[in-house]
Amino acid sequence: MNIAIQSLVERKEAVINALTYSFSNGMIEGTNNLIKVIKRLAFGYRSFIQFKTRILLISNTLVPCRFLN
Repeated sequence: MNIAIQSLVERKEAVINALTYSFSNGMIEGTNNLIKVIKRLAFGYRSFIQFKTRILLISNTLVPCRFLN
């Protein structure tokens, strides 16, 4: 228990900031993890554009393209 308390005291400023502000890097970490998994599963993409498109499709961030008539 002493080690846990000592860690909190050493990181007092970071703990206060985490409790004060609502910012989080959780979304970025999740996206990075998703990209790493896709890289492992889809080894050997020849085209970076296809690889990028796959990442955007899987992460639901691909914006549909509207063609002009």
